[in-house]
Amino acid sequence: MRKSFLLLLVVVCLVSFVSFAQAVYADASDYQEEYVVEHGDTLTSIADEVHLTVQQLACMNGISPKAKIRVGQVLKYPKPYYKTRYRRSFRIR
Repeated sequence: MRKSFLLLLVVVCLVSFVSFAQAVYADASDYQEEYVVEHGDTLTSIADEVHLTVQQLACMNGISPKAKIRVGQVLKYPKPYYKTRYRRSFRIR
């Protein structure tokens, strides 16, 4: 009886954790937009357009601020405050 209860408790905890993780992951995508690099774009011009610094944009995409970008490359950035449900901030590490 006790083993059955413990097993049930473990299963319920795992299911709850997986559901929570999926909800958090889905919610994170609500705060991101994508920019597809076009001919003539630079990190500086894109950063200005999305109201970020070059360092912030590069950090968010795991590239160097001096990296060359390619046409068709997808860069992610946070949605503007007015498009999100909650105000969020982020820091450069």
